[in-house]
Amino acid sequence: MAFRRTFRPLPATLSSHLGSIMLQANLRQLTLRFAITIVAALSLTASLAAGPLGQPPPPGPVRLGIAKFSTNGYGTADASVSIRAALETAFLQSGQFELVDRQHLESLLEEISFQQSGVTGSETAIGLGDLGNVQTLLFGEVGRIDAKTFALTLRFVDVATGKVLHIEQANLPRDAKAISRGAAQLGRALAQLVPGFAPTTTVMIAAGSFAMGRDDGPADERPAHTVFVDSFAIDQTEVHRAAYALHAARVGERYDTGGSPRLPATGISWALARAYCRDQGKRLPTEAEWEWAARGAEGRRFPWGAAEPHPSMAHYAAPAPIEVDASLEGASPEGVLHLSGNVAEWVADWWDPMAYHSSAERNPAGPSRGEYRVTRGGSYADAAPSLSTTARGFHTPTRGSEMIGFRCVQ
Repeated sequence: MAFRRTFRPLPATLSSHLGSIMLQANLRQLTLRFAITIVAALSLTASLAAGPLGQPPPPGPVRLGIAKFSTNGYGTADASVSIRAALETAFLQSGQFELVDRQHLESLLEEISFQQSGVTGSETAIGLGDLGNVQTLLFGEVGRIDAKTFALTLRFVDVATGKVLHIEQANLPRDAKAISRGAAQLGRALAQLVPGFAPTTTVMIAAGSFAMGRDDGPADERPAHTVFVDSFAIDQTEVHRAAYALHAARVGERYDTGGSPRLPATGISWALARAYCRDQGKRLPTEAEWEWAARGAEGRRFPWGAAEPHPSMAHYAAPAPIEVDASLEGASPEGVLHLSGNVAEWVADWWDPMAYHSSAERNPAGPSRGEYRVTRGGSYADAAPSLSTTARGFHTPTRGSEMIGFRCVQ
């Protein structure tokens, strides 16, 4: 019997078998207490969870600590052991996780009274410093639905912030072999989400004036006109599939990483891209912000300067995209990656070929209505001219494209 994944709460009829009203209340209490305690301990743990100057750690396996699973119902204790073992094996085989020694972690959690029953006492804040360089903690519960089925709930929690990164619920068959197979399959699927656990690195773009557009370009890039843009922070990379899949799970939808979680998230409509950014407390960049980040005060023809595109600088004229953090030589001077090539990027503005003839001088937001939304940067499938910092594309906002992704600003 295959396991069934769901991102929605268990139905009330099933909850009665699990006593889930109390269970969910305890979990909410745990999350709240956990967040408060972590914030108090942040000064102790931040240097361990972050890289130099508070930057996120470089890409690599996530240091995961798996707490002892709680159980509720006959047979769930044995089931939890099998489930945990299968998850651990799948996590290790994926290469996405580095697991903390189980006995060491459990002794630490017990010592500081940090178990799924809650966190008590100000002394626990100091104890969290003993978690070493654990980045993420996994808490699990196993309950019994009926004689043939167990219910599994997993919660991944960021140690540095106390934020619940992801909640996963699945029903698993009681048969010993089937439950191990189902948990292993679940573990492989969850490993695809791991890149989305890491915080997004942003790059500050200072306020300034620049000449937007060009007089010698296509009609929709004319005329060149001076605009002023306030300072903002832009994502260093395009949003990848793992990050978008986590967002989709939170809103009750599904997005398949296709086994390549670090490739750019594509096939996403303009509205869904905007919704993702809002979920992160951000927004899509305006067209002026995007061009300012790519072009700068120097009026660069490409993000890296005046040199013509080359495969060492940008990913273009290719059959497929590359990972969002793939290192090429064509980053902007501020360090923003793949502004040209890889995937074109949604921006906030409506597209109008005459927009530059009546653009605002300060923080232009584009036309108030239109049929298409602007895309910028060119994609892996485009030729070199589309990689120019002034080149404008457009696409129907209600449809995604495999050649269009996005990044956010704030």
